[in-house]
Amino acid sequence: VLSVYIGMTVVTTLLLKLCGMTWFDSVCHAMSACGTCGFSTKDTSIAWFDSAWVEIVLMLAMCTSGIHFGLIFATLTRQRNNIFRSEVVRTFIGMMLVISFVIALSLYAADIYPTFGNALRHASFQVVSIATTSGFATADTNTWTSLAIVLLMFCTVICGCAGSTSGGMKVDRLLIASKVIRNRMKIQLHPNAVIRTKMDGIVQEESTQSLVMTFILSYIMLTLIGTIIYTLFN
Repeated sequence: VLSVYIGMTVVTTLLLKLCGMTWFDSVCHAMSACGTCGFSTKDTSIAWFDSAWVEIVLMLAMCTSGIHFGLIFATLTRQRNNIFRSEVVRTFIGMMLVISFVIALSLYAADIYPTFGNALRHASFQVVSIATTSGFATADTNTWTSLAIVLLMFCTVICGCAGSTSGGMKVDRLLIASKVIRNRMKIQLHPNAVIRTKMDGIVQEESTQSLVMTFILSYIMLTLIGTIIYTLFN
């Protein structure tokens, strides 16, 4: 895992340098992107550079860092269990692609950006940044549409995959929870059916399913309690 992180940081640093950053900015932003912590040397974050290439490199770094590091290592060493076979990775990347496209449509329809390409550029960067808990920014999302803000809040809750540097609830738990709910509905229709919950071809034990549902419920309850307490102070 350490070798994966160091390798990603070195590659990201070199790519950012090629995009026009100084060595100092390249190292700082590479470490921040691969660690998904969002530290920037500029007050306006990545918007200061106003470079599509810088944003693309950082999006690739953040997206990769949001994936299980063990899967990345397995992919580099050509093992069977890799990111191309992972259902969780497909869900994670698919979620970001769909949300980015929907937000871009929303921003373009609201005339916040003059072209759809410009809207997609800012939307995709913000989605990847927030979905990986990185915190980089290229735009003031407070001026975006209500739909865009709600979808970004969803990304804030779910975030990356287990085994990554991202925080949040994790896509793995969301995927298991959705399958548990789907299977429960099937059992209601077919009480005698034997339905197993699988993820990446592995059967999930009842204890694992219970832990996942308990974690999600606790996460939501603590978020609601924290929100209520926060509103007490305006």
